[in-house]
Amino acid sequence: VLVAGFVGKDAPEELLRPCARGELGGIVLFKRNLGVMHEVSALVSRFADTAPSDLPLLVAVDQEGGRVARLGAPVLQLPA
Repeated sequence: VLVAGFVGKDAPEELLRPCARGELGGIVLFKRNLGVMHEVSALVSRFADTAPSDLPLLVAVDQEGGRVARLGAPVLQLPA
């Protein structure tokens, strides 16, 4: 199962097409993908709505805690 990262805050077509075919297992979000909370929600929804209903998409975030904390409140803050 392939999990892909990408550049930008929009869902790229080159990932949405394999996502729709069930060939993409998930996405990983980095600082370069994250805006305000409603933008992140819309981005994740774009992928999730594209994925086949019988193959839910894994969504991961580069959220290590401590100095690498990509998501702020209201997301749970973990210690480093």
